[in-house]
This record gives sequence, structure tokens and C-alpha cells, in this order.
Amino acid sequence: METSVMKSEYQQELYDALPQVGQAFQKLAIRGALPLIDTTVRQIFMAHGVENVFGVRLLHRHFDLDRKERMVQFGSVASPWTESVIARAAKTGIVQPSNWLFQNGVAYPYEYRYLDTNPQDLLPDELDYTEFLVDYARFLSENDLMDTLGLVLCEGNSQRSINEICLPMERVAINYPAEKDLSIRSSSLSQEELEGEFTVPAAWFFFQDPVAHSCGKAFHVYTHVSRHPNLAVFYLDLK
Repeated sequence: METSVMKSEYQQELYDALPQVGQAFQKLAIRGALPLIDTTVRQIFMAHGVENVFGVRLLHRHFDLDRKERMVQFGSVASPWTESVIARAAKTGIVQPSNWLFQNGVAYPYEYRYLDTNPQDLLPDELDYTEFLVDYARFLSENDLMDTLGLVLCEGNSQRSINEICLPMERVAINYPAEKDLSIRSSSLSQEELEGEFTVPAAWFFFQDPVAHSCGKAFHVYTHVSRHPNLAVFYLDLK
């Protein structure tokens, strides 16, 4: 596995094979990989200077998707978009990959983001990160984590503490600043259900200053953890 590339095409069967977040974290814990994220994985990211480009994602899916749907985040909301909606959105902005999983050493996108502007660096140039992708894919393979850990693109809010609440019935995920209270009206969840009690890491970012995000209910809550001075951890709340 000395060659690793970042593919642009979406593979529905790879998304469908992703586990629920609780199952994903259980696999990560059983394989004893959590301590490696704070050490070996961090060293790989820092050695290649990609700590401000990528983070580590615990591979899981939010909702079931139809064949013509993709999970797309626009601003603070992520939801399934049909291919026709994506095509219309491409006329005013761009839909680009934001989360990747590895299959046989190759990185495939499985979630996306929409940008209504045209920034200079819309998507990292895969050629610039080939050596990093090779090293990271090798680590995943050697530690039996290819089906458990992936990549997430660093966003402007990645260094803030962000909560993410996932509403399964509505098939929508809402991101909001952790310091603010969120009141969800007309949802399938009561306000009590929105208050998660059990958290597991769902994503990790490596910055000079520690930050974290959270995710809630079948949902994920990223919450700040200061266990490592250069590690931002995203937590997922489960009910």
C-alpha cells in the first residue's frame, strides 16, 4: 500500500456500509486505538504539516440515503441533497467533499459541503498530500482501522467549540456554538431528549490551542476536552 490517492467519485455502497456511531466507537475502543490518536496519528499529521487542513473522523453515517442522495452541509445545517438539487446548487456555488473514508488505501468522499462563494482553496490538491495520504493509509491498514477512521476537512469553525444535533426523523443535523442554548421546536425529539448524557469522540483536530465540537441524539455532540495541549476532540452524544 505504497500508493494512495484521493478520488472524487462518490461510492454509494461505501456510505451504506458505514456503521452507526455507537458501533463505530465500540470497534475503535475494542481495537485499543484511542491512545494512538493522541500519539501516532497526531505525529503523522504534524510531520506532514496538514493539521490545519485535515482532522480525523470516526467513520459513521447520520442517516440512510437513497441512491440519488448525498449528505451535504450548508452553513450550520447538514441534510440529504438529491442529485438534481446539487446540480442546481452548482450554478451558484460549489458542492465539494468534506469527509473521506479509505478503501484499499484509496480515499473516497462520503459527505460534502456547499459553498456559495469561490475561494482560492476550495479543495486540497491531492498531489500536495500524497505522502501524507500514503502514511495515514498505511497506519490505518497496519492497525486494522481502515473501516473505523477517515478524514474530515478543517472548517473555519473547527477551532471553536461546536455542538451538532442530529434529528433522525427530519434527517437533518444542526451545528451551533457550544456556548449557546439550542431550542428545537416541531421536531421528533423533546427538549429533554436533546440533552445527551453519554459522549464518545467523533472527530479529532490537532491545533496549537485545544478546541472541540460535539454531536447529539442518534446525534452527536462535540465537546471540548483539554486532555492534550495540541488536540481538539469532537464528541458524540448518544441516548
